[in-house]
Amino acid sequence: MKQKDSVKNPEIDDPGLSDQELNNFFLQFSVMLSSGIPILKCLEALSSQAHQKLSFVSERVATAIISGHSLSGSLRQFPHSFDVVVVALVTVGEKTGKLDLILRELARRLDNRCRYRQRITQALTYPAVVVVVSLGLIVFLSQYMLPVLLDFIDGLNVETPWPTQVLMLLVKAKWLFAVLLGGLVAVLADLAWGIREETSAFRNWVLYRSPILGELNRLRVILDFCKDLALMLDAGCLLTHALDALSPACPDQDVSEALLRIKRDLQNGDSLETSLQKYDVIPHVVSGSLVTGMEFGRREALLRTAANLIEYDLDSKIDRMITLIEPLTMAILGLVVGGILLASLLPIYSVISSGL
Repeated sequence: MKQKDSVKNPEIDDPGLSDQELNNFFLQFSVMLSSGIPILKCLEALSSQAHQKLSFVSERVATAIISGHSLSGSLRQFPHSFDVVVVALVTVGEKTGKLDLILRELARRLDNRCRYRQRITQALTYPAVVVVVSLGLIVFLSQYMLPVLLDFIDGLNVETPWPTQVLMLLVKAKWLFAVLLGGLVAVLADLAWGIREETSAFRNWVLYRSPILGELNRLRVILDFCKDLALMLDAGCLLTHALDALSPACPDQDVSEALLRIKRDLQNGDSLETSLQKYDVIPHVVSGSLVTGMEFGRREALLRTAANLIEYDLDSKIDRMITLIEPLTMAILGLVVGGILLASLLPIYSVISSGL
C-alpha cells in the first residue's frame, strides 16, 4: 500500500533528483558497495549528507528496503528520480550479483549526459545573451524612437517604400508584435515541456528530426541506447527484456516505437537481422554491430564500439555547431537591425535625391 501511495503522489514523496544529484548518488553508492559495505549502510551514509533531496530519497529507499522491498523495488517508488531504465538495470544487477558495476556505469552514463548538456548550454549562452540584448534594443527603438521618426517621415508627403510601410505597420500595431512574441514563447514552452499532447508529433520532429538540433539529439538518443543495451546484455539480461525496458525511457517516439516492434518481431519468431532492416531510425552501424555480435557472440563489445563511433560523430557535430552558431547569430541580427535602419532611412534618401 505504501508503494502505491508513493507513486500516486510523486509531487509529495518524490522530489525528483537532477542528473547531477543522481550521478553523485550512484557514484558514491557504487564505491561503497565495491568496498564491501552493505546496502543499508550505504544508504545510511548517503542519507546523512547535507543535500536535502538526496538525503530524503536515500532515507526513504532505506526504509522501503527495511520493510521488505528489494533495492529495485524501492527505487521504483520514485518515478521522477529513477526512470524505468535505471530500475531495470538495478534489477539485473541484483539478479546477477553485478550491482556495483551497474551503479558505476549508471553514474558514468549520467556524467556523460551532464557534460553533453553543459556543452550545449555553453554553446548557446553567448548567442542567447546577444539575442536578448538585441531584442531589448529593438523594443526600445520601436517604442520610443521609431514612432517619432516615422511620424516625421509620414509628414514628408513622399511615396513610402514597402519596407517602410511594413515597419510602420509593426510599430503602430503594437498588439501584433505582442501576439507574435506571445506565440513564439508558447511554441518554445511547448517544445521544452510538452504542454499540449496534440503537438507531440511536431515537438518530436523539432527535437529529433530537425536539421541541426534534431540531428544532435537523435545521435544522443542512439548513443544512450547503445550504451544501455550493452550494459544490460553484459549483465545477463535477455535482448527482448532489454528492448522492453529501454523503449519507454527513450525520448524519441520513433525510436521508442521501433524498439517495441523489434521486440514483438523477435517474440514472433523473426530473425534479428530481418527485424532491424524494417526500421531505418536505427542506424546501420548499430544494427550491423548487433547482428554481427549475435552471430559471433560479441554483442556487448561491438555495441560499445558502435557507441564510440557515434560519440565521436556527435562531438564533431557539436564542435561544428559551436563554430558556426555565433557568426550565424550575428549575421541574422545584423540583417534585422540593418533592415530596420534601411526602412527608416529610405524615405529620407528619396527626399534628398529628389531635391538634388
